[in-house]
Amino acid sequence: MTRLRSLVLTAIYASIVAADLESCGSANYDPTQYTCYDNTLLCPIVNGDKYLACGNDCYSASQYSFVLCRRPLSLVEWWDRIPGVW
Repeated sequence: MTRLRSLVLTAIYASIVAADLESCGSANYDPTQYTCYDNTLLCPIVNGDKYLACGNDCYSASQYSFVLCRRPLSLVEWWDRIPGVW
């Protein structure tokens, strides 16, 4: 009987916790612990510091004052931007 009571309480707790989850792509997450960006990237909230998305990564604005968020240049693109070459 004690085991049945434990299973019932666990099921009730799990349904309460699951009700607070949100979706980000195919993942479920706790919005008090993570932020979803573009429905594809989950970034953590660490000690109240909401990490921001940068490409496929996350960073803390309180730790970094400037982040260049764009894809890296290919070697050809990089070479074409050098003044006076060709």
